[in-house]
Amino acid sequence: NGKPIESSVWRQVEKYLMLYYSPEQIAARLKKVSVQSIYNYLYQNKARYEQFKPYLRRKGKAYRHCKAPSIKEGDRRYKRSIKQRPSYVESRKTRGHWEGDTIISRKDKQALVILVERKTGLVLIGRLNQRTASETRDMIIKLLTPFEKMVKSITFDNGTEFNYHHAIEYYLNTTVYFAEPYKSWQRGTNENTNGL
Repeated sequence: NGKPIESSVWRQVEKYLMLYYSPEQIAARLKKVSVQSIYNYLYQNKARYEQFKPYLRRKGKAYRHCKAPSIKEGDRRYKRSIKQRPSYVESRKTRGHWEGDTIISRKDKQALVILVERKTGLVLIGRLNQRTASETRDMIIKLLTPFEKMVKSITFDNGTEFNYHHAIEYYLNTTVYFAEPYKSWQRGTNENTNGL
């Protein structure tokens, strides 16, 4: 209808982009913006485009008949290694540094998200119907939101259920690290808690 789109709508668009919704999904959900207007919004500002480019499934590129190389959301190039985590975290002298993992039932596909704070030993547990990246992301955000001021970092293993770690960082204003593959002792607090 030619009317300018309100800034509150663009904030909703950005929120869904951070959750890895495609522009097509966002347009269908909001019904106040078109797919093309979302792409136009991103392309109008270079800094904005660079900010949201990692969350676009096609990285902002149009489909081509030939198969273009793509980077999966779980690609290690987008994961921050535990080696980058400040050394003082290891000492457990400060609160706010968490370790996270999931445990899956042998009988069915249900799973638990286990989060433990390294200094205090506070444990948060949430049940998942399925161990998907989207459900895991939502549960972690739900569990940690009441403790948001005490979430300085989270360290996960390399399971694909943590592929949406960028959204966790965004909503909790924290930093996510990943342990090295096959080195579970790097998240020893979490492993011990899971055993208990």
